[in-house]
Amino acid sequence: MPILLAAGLLTAVLILALGTLAPRFGLLDRPGGHKQHRDPVPVIGGIAMFLAVALVEMARSQLGLGGSVLLALGMLVAAGVIDDRYGMPPLLKMAVQAGAALLVIFGDGLMLASLGDLFAFGEVKLGWFAIPFTVFAVVGIVNAANMLDGLDGLAGGVGVIALAYFAAAAFLIGMPLCVDEILVLKGALIGFLLFNMRLPWRRRAVVFMGDAGSMMLGFVLAWVAMLLSQRPGGMPPIVAVWILALPILDTLTVMARRIRKGRNPFAPDREHLHHVLQHAGFSVERTVIVLALASSAFGLAGMAAWRAGVPEAALFYAFVVLLGLYHWATARAWRIITPACRLLQPGARLFPEAQRKAKGDVQ
Repeated sequence: MPILLAAGLLTAVLILALGTLAPRFGLLDRPGGHKQHRDPVPVIGGIAMFLAVALVEMARSQLGLGGSVLLALGMLVAAGVIDDRYGMPPLLKMAVQAGAALLVIFGDGLMLASLGDLFAFGEVKLGWFAIPFTVFAVVGIVNAANMLDGLDGLAGGVGVIALAYFAAAAFLIGMPLCVDEILVLKGALIGFLLFNMRLPWRRRAVVFMGDAGSMMLGFVLAWVAMLLSQRPGGMPPIVAVWILALPILDTLTVMARRIRKGRNPFAPDREHLHHVLQHAGFSVERTVIVLALASSAFGLAGMAAWRAGVPEAALFYAFVVLLGLYHWATARAWRIITPACRLLQPGARLFPEAQRKAKGDVQ
């Protein structure tokens, strides 16, 4: 617990310090396009979290994260800062993400060598395919975290929930050092959320994590998931999928919809679930709460099924069904969510788009 507090406090102090320098270096997210904020907001949350984690790790007697992981995080944060300041082509950004994954694969020997007993026919071992599959999975989770970072407190909140489940899993399988590392990462996220969440006395976020922070968050979640699932007697990999279900479901569904429409799968739009909930009339605060509860429920389902001895194959097939239901429901979101919004938030003023689409399906 002291390391969680130390990481959180250090992140908060660094945010206050870096916030004064953000305008000088152009690290501001300005209003416009799909963005909802009205004033420029510093995008230094990712830098602050990375520096806090690195300083706490260096101050400890035992470097738990390892040099390869810190170097990989540094690469991602540096690329994110460049993207936040000047912009970066998606393919170049993905190349950096792949490079970070390869750094950990060859530096620490950590990769998705086994997917567990997914099909009830025995353990699925990837062999030579483990390296490219690991790169694909890490890049996918990094981009899923980036796509989730669309509302104040959303990506950070879902990240804290996921890390809480991962910490519980690490404790259950006897990895106390990993618990400590997760607490450091979780503390940094909590310190950031103090400035990013909407609160009764503050209606807007005063700091964003930026691409630097979202890429760091996604990589951290992927790394912890591999660390816990790729050791004898560890957490089944499919449980990690359930813990990260919300960003995975949303990203797969949105990208499939973009491809079907002939659009760039990485081009930004307003079809993510958090946007759909807002258009249906939910406030930002209620949207974040609903999605945080959903993320908690998915993670709890995966953890409870694992501890109850539910076969991994059953968890896998259940997730496939969940993905299908999620895709079906979000394609008809205006018929399903708008009545729910009216029930949960009486008097909510629906967006014009919601008023129009509530009469039919999303196209």
